[in-house]
Order: sequence, then C-alpha cells, then structure tokens
Amino acid sequence: MSMYSSSNFQPGDCIRFVCFLLILSTVATACSSLKPYRLSENTGPIATIEDKEPRIGSFDFHQIMSIDRKRIDSESRGINSNRLDEGFDAPGDPEDWIPLRAGLRKLEVQVCKYSPGVLDLLSFSGWYCGHAVLPLVAESGVHYRLRGSMNKQGNYAEIWIEDARSQKTVVDIIRVPIEDW
Repeated sequence: MSMYSSSNFQPGDCIRFVCFLLILSTVATACSSLKPYRLSENTGPIATIEDKEPRIGSFDFHQIMSIDRKRIDSESRGINSNRLDEGFDAPGDPEDWIPLRAGLRKLEVQVCKYSPGVLDLLSFSGWYCGHAVLPLVAESGVHYRLRGSMNKQGNYAEIWIEDARSQKTVVDIIRVPIEDW
C-alpha cells in the first residue's frame, strides 16, 4: 500500500493545515521589518488623511496600513498640539487624522465590511476586505479621506480617496478582488 493512501488523510487535517498557515502568516506579518511612520515636529506645512481605527460594533472600516512602506500605528495617528495651535481645521476628531508630507505618497490601504449571514443568504457571514496601494499627490493644507465600497456578488471592492471638504475624488476609483477573513 502506498504511503499516500486515502486512509492516512483525515477530514480535520485540511482544517488544521489551513489554521496553521493562517497563524504562520499572522506571525510573519507581525514580525515584519516595516518601520513606523513618523513626521518630525519641525516638518513644514502638511496634508492629512482621515484614518478612523476599527471600532467595536462597527460593520465596516477604512484603514491606512502604511505610508511609503512605513507602518501606521497608534503613534502615527493624531495631530500634535503644535498643529492644533496653528489652527488645524479638519472636520471631526484630530485623533482620526494622519499627517502627510506634501508630495507623492504611496498609501497601502484596506477597506473592510462585515456581512452577517442573516442578511445575506447567498453566502456565509464574515469580514470581506479590499486591499490596494494607492498613489496620492498630497497638497499642503488639504485633508483627504479614504473611501470604499464592496460588491460581494461581483467579488470586488472599489477604493478611492476624496477631498474631505469638497468630497471630490482625487485618486480615481480602482477595483480590487475581495479577500475574506
């Protein structure tokens, strides 16, 4: 009998292997060598982009994961007190904004939505995400906002960046495949 016979394969083996791969990829991602994104205090005029962290109970979120290959963490978010004294005027909470140097920036972004199985009988419930790298030419003093939408039937997400005040699109809509987690 061959060592690859079907009697050696157990139904739970596939699930264990997939779980092992997920844990391995999570650990590898957590140990990545990306440095944190920081702006120095004396950086001249800046632009900003809104990045509300995922909140408990929300069914969707838009997240900036890295800027110019530097990861976004809790210290990357928020406008410092010097900028607030200068009259920072973006809408909403200053803690939801990430300062950007003016010029060409590459933003790694993720747009996610939770789909409960009760409301969507065509598939199981879970989180569905679109992931992309978007180029943004940031202009000093402009406040940007990441936007996105999901189309589960078409299996794609649309992601774009708009001006937070005028709501005009500044980075064209791109379509990316949906990943589920």
